[in-house]
Amino acid sequence: ARGRALFIGCGGAVALRQFASVYPGIQLDLVEREAAVVELAREWFALGEVPGLRVQVADGAAFLASAAPASWDVVVVDAFDADDVSSPLLTPALFADVRRALRQGGALAFNVIGTLERAGVVGQLVRDLSREFSAVRIVPVVDAKESFSASVLRNVVVVARRAG
Repeated sequence: ARGRALFIGCGGAVALRQFASVYPGIQLDLVEREAAVVELAREWFALGEVPGLRVQVADGAAFLASAAPASWDVVVVDAFDADDVSSPLLTPALFADVRRALRQGGALAFNVIGTLERAGVVGQLVRDLSREFSAVRIVPVVDAKESFSASVLRNVVVVARRAG
């Protein structure tokens, strides 16, 4: 029952295309702060062909701060590119705004690049999200041939659910 999703960050629009494919008819909202990224995604990654997509060029944190309550079933934050705990997308205020903007039972997926060590961005993100959300989970992106290590810098998706 996923009717509406918000994406903060565009990149190559891979996740947007996947959502449109897996959830036919879903309404997708994209907020990307860099107009050039949106134009490149349209030119090179068929962003304009994603069904049900509305695009807004704006700061993601500011957009969420002014969003109406219970607007989305899913919020995906994919606008983070370094193990940097000072990112404006890693603030308790943003997490409270996401929680408010999600419908009951909604979910947040936050893609970061970091290690699985507690002192890094992933550990801080999990601690902060646990204050606003239930069922916080870590999903590290691991290559099948890789020898796993918690200290390796990698993509990690942190998923959290807003209790009903």
